[in-house]
Amino acid sequence: MVKALKPFDIISAPYVDLDGNVKAFDNGEPQRGLFMVLAVDYDNLTCVKITSQYNEAYLTHSCMLTKAANYFLKADSYVQLDKIHTLSVSSASYVGYVDKPSRFMIYKILSGYLTSLAENVKRFCDPPKRKYVSPNRK
Repeated sequence: MVKALKPFDIISAPYVDLDGNVKAFDNGEPQRGLFMVLAVDYDNLTCVKITSQYNEAYLTHSCMLTKAANYFLKADSYVQLDKIHTLSVSSASYVGYVDKPSRFMIYKILSGYLTSLAENVKRFCDPPKRKYVSPNRK
């Protein structure tokens, strides 16, 4: 039986290119990455990328997970909340879950990022010219 995935679960999944092909190392072994689950929708997962690479330019909307608090990590890592991916449940392998003290910080960073993203999109929306009134109300 497969574990029912939920937010804050950590999964491993293969990297897939834009043509749907699984990326592989030179020896043919599939390349896999770590992801944190945000939502489960039938057979799809909305996830964010986890990386152990430190690069200040890429970690603006990230939260650090320590190896000490998250047993499945090989090194201190970062949940990149601006690196959103849609993955298939069938390709995911459960690895662990985010330690409870880190969850609220992840929520705060994600909330701030999504708000700024929505505000950016809103700048390109034209406001309605007049308030809509249903023809059934006349």
